[in-house]
Amino acid sequence: MKSADPFNMRIHWDALLEIYKEFAKICDKHGLRYYFMEGNAIGALRHKGFVPWDDDIDVAMPRPDYERFRAIASKELPAHLRFWDWRDMDDWRFTFGKIQDCREEKVLEVESGIGHVLSSGLYIDILVIDGFPESKIRQMLYKFKVLLYGSAIRYLLTTFKCQTALGKVSWLYGFICSKLMRLGNVRDVQEKIDRLMKSVPFETAKTTWRAGAAIRVTMTFPREVWNGVVMKEFDDIEVPLPVGYDTYLRTQYGGYMTLPPPDKQRPSHCLAYRQPWWMGPCVKK
Repeated sequence: MKSADPFNMRIHWDALLEIYKEFAKICDKHGLRYYFMEGNAIGALRHKGFVPWDDDIDVAMPRPDYERFRAIASKELPAHLRFWDWRDMDDWRFTFGKIQDCREEKVLEVESGIGHVLSSGLYIDILVIDGFPESKIRQMLYKFKVLLYGSAIRYLLTTFKCQTALGKVSWLYGFICSKLMRLGNVRDVQEKIDRLMKSVPFETAKTTWRAGAAIRVTMTFPREVWNGVVMKEFDDIEVPLPVGYDTYLRTQYGGYMTLPPPDKQRPSHCLAYRQPWWMGPCVKK
């Protein structure tokens, strides 16, 4: 399929695949479940590789496998890679983990090749799939708590001035809740989110969800979506998509085999500045 390619993405894709292959090697060695997700799953089905304007890799793991991977990652990953999540870095707003390439010279090499700044360096995201309550009352309470905690993090990490109109409402809600619940820092909130997300075991749940960049419950998926994998061609390798990939992708994207309009065919993570934390996680504690 013909598509816009504003950057020379090949050098970037190769660097991301290097990280992914190390991750997959460890998971296969230890029998851990993982799935190619998000735009990468669409890329495997529609392009047999990266979506031409994509600039990241997202994989997901059921909660038990994610925690097992976290426990062994520091011993199993090569020296230039580090896995981390909110437990390894203060003031981190997301609930999922990353595997980061800690070689600054590698990041600079890729940036030189694509002609743009990698705002967060070189990494792949490791998303988490959790169980979701069955009863309507518990679902409403669960969603309320997720909204509360997500708003609290917004308040603790950002200013009112920089918000959108909807963001200002969320920020004010977070301000009120943080004061009433005496949530003094992001780590306090993350610990509460973590306990909540682990409260419904993945293995026995009939419904699941996964938290992405925004901490909110917007979509849920039947447990059967994750009951196995289907291997699909991706670039020069094969990758595991969840056996229920069609249900997952239609729920999240709708008609995922249709190309988006040209103005949407652009990288989403190559920004004109660096995030202040981009190498921080690579400093061993």
